[in-house]
Amino acid sequence: MANRRSLSKTVLPLLVTALFLMVVVDPVLGHADPLPEEPEGPAEASGPVRTVTPYYLKVLSGQAPVSGTLSPAALTQNDSLAEVSSNGPRFPRFLINNVGTFTMYVDKMPLVIWGVNYACVWAKSNEDVQGAQFRINLQKNGATQRQMSTSRSTLSSAPMELSVTDAATFPEPLIIMPGESLGVFVQYTANSKYPVGAAPGCIVLMNSEFHATRIELITTPFEMNVSAPSLVDGHLHAQGKVIDTSDVDPREKLIINLFIMPSGGNPVGSNTITVESFAPGEEELLINWSWDYKKSKAVEGLYEFKIDVSYGVYGINYTNSSFYEVTFPKESQEEPMLAVSTNLLIGIVIIAVLAVVGVVLFMRRQRAAYPAGPYGARGPPRKPMRAKKPKMTRAQKKAMKKGHPPPGGPPRSPDRTPMPGRPPSSAGPPPKGAPPQYQGSPGTGSPRPRRR
Repeated sequence: MANRRSLSKTVLPLLVTALFLMVVVDPVLGHADPLPEEPEGPAEASGPVRTVTPYYLKVLSGQAPVSGTLSPAALTQNDSLAEVSSNGPRFPRFLINNVGTFTMYVDKMPLVIWGVNYACVWAKSNEDVQGAQFRINLQKNGATQRQMSTSRSTLSSAPMELSVTDAATFPEPLIIMPGESLGVFVQYTANSKYPVGAAPGCIVLMNSEFHATRIELITTPFEMNVSAPSLVDGHLHAQGKVIDTSDVDPREKLIINLFIMPSGGNPVGSNTITVESFAPGEEELLINWSWDYKKSKAVEGLYEFKIDVSYGVYGINYTNSSFYEVTFPKESQEEPMLAVSTNLLIGIVIIAVLAVVGVVLFMRRQRAAYPAGPYGARGPPRKPMRAKKPKMTRAQKKAMKKGHPPPGGPPRSPDRTPMPGRPPSSAGPPPKGAPPQYQGSPGTGSPRPRRR
C-alpha cells in the first residue's frame, strides 16, 4: 500500500500537468490570433446598387411623328440603322414638331428611378440647320414627369450627337409599377432661315450600335439573389433568382454569371462553375450552377456568391452578393493526415514519456518489495550456486577406503537410493513396532553408540 501511494504521488502530478497543457494551453496558443466572428446566419445584401441603365429608343424608319419602343437591352451589330425624317416647325416660331413617342411597359416588379444621368439624340441634315434642338420628355403612363433639352447646335450631313445640358434630378424617386408604362417623348425645333416659312428639317438616327439615341436613367432594373447552396456528390449547387422590370426575352438579351469568392481568398476559377439549367418563367428566371469545389482546393468558411446580370453584350452589369457559411465534407479536404496542432502533439509526447517513467518506477518498486533473504537483499531469489566439493585430508581418504563415510555425511544419491543405515527421504515415518533406525553422526557418519 505504501508503494502504491508513493507511485501515485510521483506520477499523478505529471499527468495533471500534461492534461493542463492539452486542455488549457493548447486552445490559448492555438487561437493566439483572434479569428473573425462567424455570422449567425446567411447575410444577404439589400439589393443591387443604383446603376446607370441606358434605355435605347428603337423604331422602324419612317416619317415623324412615329411610335417606337424603349428597351434597356443593348444594341448589337445585328441591329440595322433607322432614319426618321422630321420636318422643321412652321410659323409661329416657338412651335415644336413631334418626332415620336417611345414606350416600355414595366413587368413583374416595380421600376424605381432616382434621376437621369444622360440623354442624347443623334441627328443630321442635308440642309444647313441653325439652332437645332431636341426636347426630351420623360413620361409615366403618357404624362410628362421630367423635361430636358439638348444644347442648340448646327446640323450638317455628318451625324452629330446632341446631348442634354439639364439632366433631371429627382427629390423623390419616380416609381413605375408593374403594368404601367415608361415613355420618352421627343420633339424637334430649329431656327428659320427666312422671316416667313418653316425651319429646315432633320433626320434622327436610331437603332445603331454607334448612333444610339438613348436616355440613361439611374435605377435598379433587377431583383436578384442566390439561395443557400447545397453539397451533393462532390459538387456545390447554387440557384440564382432574377426578376427583370422590362419585357425583354431573357434567352436572347440577358447574360447572367455567378462569381464565388472565399473570404480573404482569390475568386474561384470560372472553369469549375457550370450552368446546369436556365429556366425563365412568367414571374422569375431561375438559373442553377454547379461548382466542382474539389478542383479548386476549397476550404470551409464564409463565401460570397455574387450574381452578375447584364442586358446583352454591350449592356451595363448589375451585381448583388449573398454570403453563406460553407462546410465541406471531410473527405474533400486535402489536408495532412495528422491534422492536429503542435501543442496537442507536445501533450501526447509528454503523456507517452510519463507512461514510460511510471512503468519503470513501478518495476523498481516491485523489485524492492521482496524481503531480504540469504541470497540477496532485493529482487527475486536467484538459483543457488552448486556447493564446492570439500577437500579431504590424507587421513580422511584412508578412512573412506576402510568404509567410513566422507566428511559431512554421505552425499545424496541422484536416484534418491537410501544409503546404508538411513531410510529414504520419501519412505515416510517407520511403521509401528519396527526396530529403531539410527543414522550416523553428522561429523563422521559412524553409528551412534548405545547408552548404558
